[in-house]
Amino acid sequence: MQGTRTWPKTLGFWTIAVLAVLVSLISFRFLSFNPVVLTEALRANLLDHPIPFYVHTTLAPLALLLGIWQFLPKSRRSPYHRWAGRAYVLSCLVSAVAGFFVAFTTAMGMAAGWGFVILAVLWFGATLMGYLKGRARDLVAHRRWMMRSFALTCAAITLRLILAIGDASGFDFQPTYIFAAWACWIINLSIIELLIRRIDARPIPAQAIASA
Repeated sequence: MQGTRTWPKTLGFWTIAVLAVLVSLISFRFLSFNPVVLTEALRANLLDHPIPFYVHTTLAPLALLLGIWQFLPKSRRSPYHRWAGRAYVLSCLVSAVAGFFVAFTTAMGMAAGWGFVILAVLWFGATLMGYLKGRARDLVAHRRWMMRSFALTCAAITLRLILAIGDASGFDFQPTYIFAAWACWIINLSIIELLIRRIDARPIPAQAIASA
């Protein structure tokens, strides 16, 4: 019975892990410093503001790679969790700031830009809260905020999935991109909030109560 209950969680985790690795590796193509690797419609984002663009597109994929393994039980009980966590937090905070500035100059206009601005603010805030709660040893709140932080980090995955579906369905790039700029983080935050509520609603085991 235990295996029956846990397989959806395991499948979900490894699906996200595979997508995180793939999106990260694909995103590292920007390290070639060749504007041609970017879609023509978005190439101006790189050419007009290369420094924040490269900072964002380097550290955001790194955050994806570091963050996904932080949720494994073995990772949480090892020194790796603390050091990788610090690198994750730094990557998120710096990337969010860079993404904030790039968002105001996106080639798709502020209809998409405001979606990314809000994403950057929420991402920065959730990650900072997670770090501060960890420093305060409030581990329950730390985990909640880090779940929110990584859900926002995974907006990079959702964004690309929406764009791929839009392209396969024959929709024009610009409206699809504008929709994705908002939906990529709204969808992820909605899912993670439902998951957090589900976790919080679980009954506390008798052993935990007895040892409290």
